Amino acid sequence: MPLGWPLICKAVIYNWCVSPCFLFVFYCNQPKKKQKQASPSSNESGKPLRVLITGAAGQIAYSLVFMIASGGVFGPRQELILHLLDIPPMKQALEGVELEVEDGAFPLLKTVVATTDVKEAFTGVDVAILVGSFPRK
Repeated sequence: MPLGWPLICKAVIYNWCVSPCFLFVFYCNQPKKKQKQASPSSNESGKPLRVLITGAAGQIAYSLVFMIASGGVFGPRQELILHLLDIPPMKQALEGVELEVEDGAFPLLKTVVATTDVKEAFTGVDVAILVGSFPRK
C-alpha cells in the first residue's frame, strides 16, 4: 500500500494561536467496494487502529498522545497502535515520550512505534495527525 495520500477521505484542520502551529488529521482508510465504510472510531474489524502523530516530542503532540492513548479520541473500546514521528535532533526526547506512554499502561494501547524515519512511520497508518510548529527562541 502506498503512503496513503491518494486515499485521504477526510481532513480536519485546526490552528492554535499559542504559537505558529498547525494540526492536520487525515483518515487514510481505503474505501471498500460495495460495502459501507466504517468510521475510524468503530472496532468492527477487531484490528487495532494505527494512529500516526508527527512532532511527537513537541508540547502539543505530547498532550495529544495521552488523550489518544486513553481512549478520549477514538472511543473507549478502540485498540490502538501509536506511530510517533519526529525529526532526528529530537530523537532522545522522542524516546522519552515512548517510555512515558509505555509506563502509562494504557489498556487500549497495543504497541508504540517511535521513529525518525518517515517511511517507517507512515507504513500502514489509518489516521495521521500531523502536528507542526516552530520552536520558540
